[in-house]
Amino acid sequence: MSVIEQYWEAVARLIAERSGGEHPKGWSKYKIDAFLLDFHQQLVAIGRDNPQKAALCGIAAVKGGDVQSPGFSYYSFRRIFITKESTGNRTTREMFAIYLGFHSMDDFLVRHNIVAEPTPLRAGVHSADFVARPGDKRRQRWWMLLGALLFIVAVLVYQQYRQTQAPETAYFFVRNEKGIAVVDLNAATTTPVIAFQEIIGFDFDPATRMFFWANANGNYRCVSSVRLDSAFREEPGTLNTRLTGRMGYPAGLALDPVKKIIYCADYADSNLVAFDYRGQRLSASLTGKLKGRPSSVELDIERQILYWTDVTNHRIGRLFLESGRVEPDFITHAGLHPDGLALDTLNDRLYWGCTKSGQIGWSSTISPAPTLIAAPGAPSGVEIDAANGVVYYCDWDSDRILHLKVGEQQASVEEDKRPAYFTGGASPGVLHLFRER
Repeated sequence: MSVIEQYWEAVARLIAERSGGEHPKGWSKYKIDAFLLDFHQQLVAIGRDNPQKAALCGIAAVKGGDVQSPGFSYYSFRRIFITKESTGNRTTREMFAIYLGFHSMDDFLVRHNIVAEPTPLRAGVHSADFVARPGDKRRQRWWMLLGALLFIVAVLVYQQYRQTQAPETAYFFVRNEKGIAVVDLNAATTTPVIAFQEIIGFDFDPATRMFFWANANGNYRCVSSVRLDSAFREEPGTLNTRLTGRMGYPAGLALDPVKKIIYCADYADSNLVAFDYRGQRLSASLTGKLKGRPSSVELDIERQILYWTDVTNHRIGRLFLESGRVEPDFITHAGLHPDGLALDTLNDRLYWGCTKSGQIGWSSTISPAPTLIAAPGAPSGVEIDAANGVVYYCDWDSDRILHLKVGEQQASVEEDKRPAYFTGGASPGVLHLFRER
């Protein structure tokens, strides 16, 4: 194993120890996003107090004496810790060493006995950054042997820990005519969760176990919420059918679990709005009045881009939340009444359903150009399992969840004998996939 590989293994172990024991390669996107928020905040604070460390991390000073946030994304995290496609550049490795409390990467390597002596100093790094090591070669060899033994023990303990963990289970939340049901993909069972009719959009925050939905019932017309226990049952006293104030007609809903924000499309008022988890409205409108009817919404948490379907103008728009730029014509000619958005952040794609024409649509989010393919049934709610290359969708005309196989350039109907999943009710719509142990 190379020095760099040993470095990242040691970094991963320390991160796991700080985060409840789970190795970063098993983290969900929600957990990675939460880690990166703390990672960036800590490095900015360190860089503000220590210009030398800021320089090592590539953090430049900005006007007013502050420093900019370091550039390390969710995708870089995945390539280093999960897919192992990258070992990062020197600046990235310095960031993690300094974040974990060391003076530099060289200091980290020496303290973990990965190298016996500090590597040559980089410009701007003083020898005082390194702790003096024993000069006796025999003692150095003993330290290296002890480090190797500790590493082997740590690997064995970690392997034993992984073997004792319960296998990951995949679930769907799905909306049907009766309310919300949860589908266990491993056991192929369907269990009712929320018995409210006229639910439109919904989303679930696994970290807080909070479930939010757009309640379109004429007596409510607002966002409602409840906390679910580990068996997806309502926790007593947590149901709030009027979390927010009244809206025109709440439709699609998406969460930012890092910032604890609820984004919701108001179909009747033709705008997009935001609330915090307590139901407080954060702005009168994110977009102003739109020329169309927004329905489904999807949030790219990393890039802070909110996508929505315009079902009356047959297009898909997007909103850059940080700059406020609105692009209502991001994807035009998206098929007949596009709805049921799904976002694939790994491959930079959007998917949606066209129920009346029996089609699934998809497009790159980098170079938008819609493609429509015929699909069995009447596709409504769509969900993407990017890691396994499968698009799932609800068949509005039945009670089934069907699937397509995703290729590199196009999607094609998957030819296999796997049975469909059942939603537990007619007219299934919105579909959300999540995993937990």
